[in-house]
Amino acid sequence: MTARLLRDPIVRVALVVWAGIVALYFLPGVPADFLERLGDRYSTLPIWPWASAACVYGLASVRNREERRFWQLQAVSFAALLAIELPWALARASHTPGWDITAEWCYFVYYGCQLASAAQTRKGAAGLIAACVAAAAGLTAMALAHMAAYDSAWPSYLTYLVFDAAMLIVFLRRRRHAPPAWSAIFLGLAITSAIVLVTDGLDMLWYENLLKIDSGMKTDIFWTLPPLAYVLVARFGRQRLETTT
Repeated sequence: MTARLLRDPIVRVALVVWAGIVALYFLPGVPADFLERLGDRYSTLPIWPWASAACVYGLASVRNREERRFWQLQAVSFAALLAIELPWALARASHTPGWDITAEWCYFVYYGCQLASAAQTRKGAAGLIAACVAAAAGLTAMALAHMAAYDSAWPSYLTYLVFDAAMLIVFLRRRRHAPPAWSAIFLGLAITSAIVLVTDGLDMLWYENLLKIDSGMKTDIFWTLPPLAYVLVARFGRQRLETTT
């Protein structure tokens, strides 16, 4: 299965892109300010499109409606993250109330679609998406009413951590009751959710000056793991399902 995964064109491109980003942190003579900008704005940007592509590539040939809906929701969730990172990197968006609230909604699209994909039924998906939308609306209202508290980033990061933990728990629970192919997919998503949980926790500690993590260091590589992991899980999952149907 590993050999087949490495033959997948999307996996190969994603690995080459990721390896190119990682190499910049090890090559001698790369300017420190360039690496700092890379870690702040650009390191994951080239990988997220391949996460969405990994889900939708060849999806038209999938006849099972629930399977198709699962990968569509996964693709939309990654596109939502790209919708945050693209303007942040290319348009050099800054932290303003309008931008931050827009970013919040994109993050909740990511969380909503991830959780909805675990449901795999329209009824369950709708309920999970509604819960995420309600939470996003509440956070937005709180941001507008208490901007000083919102500026501390605690409401946002604590909410992210709750949803990260929710994704981890939901995917682990789905794994226990799923057929073998789906069980492997949910395990991969749970592992990736755990990595996201750690990165969000570190981001919160850094933002509140409780942890010293400098951009431009090799530690930036850890933040590139979630999009790469999503690519691998998606292509591995698509291949497993193809061989079992």
